[in-house]
Amino acid sequence: MKKLQWIALFFISTSLFANICPTAQAIQQKIQFDVVIPYQSGWNVGQYSNTFDTSDTWSFEFIGLPGEDADSALQNAKLALTSLHFEDSHPVPPPRTWACIYHGAIGKDNNYLAVMFTPPLVI
Repeated sequence: MKKLQWIALFFISTSLFANICPTAQAIQQKIQFDVVIPYQSGWNVGQYSNTFDTSDTWSFEFIGLPGEDADSALQNAKLALTSLHFEDSHPVPPPRTWACIYHGAIGKDNNYLAVMFTPPLVI
């Protein structure tokens, strides 16, 4: 019986945590990319600050997108955004309080990680 209670608690808490994160649809509708920076052999593309559909302010970023230059990386971010979907969420150590994980695809074989943090990153 205890095992069933723990499983139920896990699913209830996971669904509650997912409600903290902005929805993929809100991100798709409201994002205004304002950062494109080189990262390893690709690019990080995101927005430093937006509330999307929550009362919190978030930073959003695709990690390691391909691109010959900043403009092509930005175009790839816009393409990956069309297939964006929520994956998971976790509390994180200060100064951040929460992280949300998403994925977005470019083509059939390329799935890229996107992350969000609140409070937003400060540059």
